[in-house]
Amino acid sequence: MRRSDRLGRGAAVGYAALGTLAALAYTTRIVPPWADKTIPAYVGVAPGVALLAYLWWRPPIWARGSLANGEPTHNMLLVALSIVILLIAGALGSIAGAAALGAHSLPDRPAEAAAVGFVPCSGRGCYQRVTIEVGGERITARYAGANSPGVVATVGAPFVYDPADPTHLMPRPAFEYGRTDAPRTVAISALAIALVFVVAFIRSVRRS
Repeated sequence: MRRSDRLGRGAAVGYAALGTLAALAYTTRIVPPWADKTIPAYVGVAPGVALLAYLWWRPPIWARGSLANGEPTHNMLLVALSIVILLIAGALGSIAGAAALGAHSLPDRPAEAAAVGFVPCSGRGCYQRVTIEVGGERITARYAGANSPGVVATVGAPFVYDPADPTHLMPRPAFEYGRTDAPRTVAISALAIALVFVVAFIRSVRRS
């Protein structure tokens, strides 16, 4: 295998590995903190593993023609742009998905309480925790939909929760947003943007 092929294939595998980690982070963050994340983790990892295997055995999809000596050329600008587009689409999808899944995991008419305190996030991938009072008892738990539109993490902010388990809670604006059609529209739009860009990119490469 030529050096340029090895470098191109190594870069492809590296990008796919980063994409797999991003997909894993997105899918696990979408799921409410009180839910099992095993299946979403598999959903995020499986496509990445398949892509890694494909890129290891096949030449990079961004090879665009060849030099005079037969060495393939690689358009790294397209690769970088595709990564940016996919990250943006993934971020939008994760925000919408977290609100929708959290809202539909709670009862149609959840109980409500105001936040009396917050515990700041102290590490990567963690959830900020909120403290509410239920029946004279203070409960501190991680909450869903923290990045949803209209959510402000301040003392006194309204939170809704499952009366059967008050540790299942989220900000009221996130719950209201998650129960509308907006998250579905955002998620589908983000996925469509990502797929359209990827398909157009692959077709342009194959035509070159």
